[in-house]
Amino acid sequence: MKTDKKKIWQNWKNTFQEKSNRSFPKEWKEEAIPTMYFAEISHSLSILQQGETGEGRIVQQMKKAKLIPSEDYLEALELFIKEEGRHAKLLGLALKSLGFVKVNSSFSTQLFTQLRNWTPAFLKLLVLFAAEAMAVLFYGCLSERLYGTPLGKILKEIHEDEKSHLQFHTDYFKYSQFSFIQKFLSFTLFSIGTIASFLVLYIDHHKTMDLLNIDTYNLWEDLHKIRKEIWNEII
Repeated sequence: MKTDKKKIWQNWKNTFQEKSNRSFPKEWKEEAIPTMYFAEISHSLSILQQGETGEGRIVQQMKKAKLIPSEDYLEALELFIKEEGRHAKLLGLALKSLGFVKVNSSFSTQLFTQLRNWTPAFLKLLVLFAAEAMAVLFYGCLSERLYGTPLGKILKEIHEDEKSHLQFHTDYFKYSQFSFIQKFLSFTLFSIGTIASFLVLYIDHHKTMDLLNIDTYNLWEDLHKIRKEIWNEII
């Protein structure tokens, strides 16, 4: 049965539009997590917050490069960017609940920002694609470890959104007019990007991972599963 590609992007646009109407949580003081965890968790959330910002230019860059499959996709992409902005605000609220005010700027955040700013639109999309894979895994681990806390609830919401974002990017490559070779090369670059993202995540967050007993090997195995699932979808 032939897939109606137009409907796919309409559905994504509608999905993001519906989620854009969600209410924003009120401020709170986190008391369900031991204060001895605050410093490392705040460090990680601060870095994650920076990663959720600064992606707005990709919309016009994709349009200029004629990489937009439809107007519905363009609108969905714009709503996706806005949802990432919501994540940044949620993380800011979470940081405030932990009494954290200073923003940590890491080398990896600066590097990621430069990659987004200076790479062509298509490569920028692949960078975002790879980052989404790691975001799904790390937000998932954090929300599981902090389950039952107000912060855990915030992270769970972001985790669910990130899973949706990963599928959104997967569908772009799955339903594109690219040839097999183009899709294969795209997946190869995506895979390299996920390995780089994994290394960066470990460098930036290993103390938080140790504190919350997040197993590095299991995280790597889960990343491999995600790559395999995406390979099966787009190739």
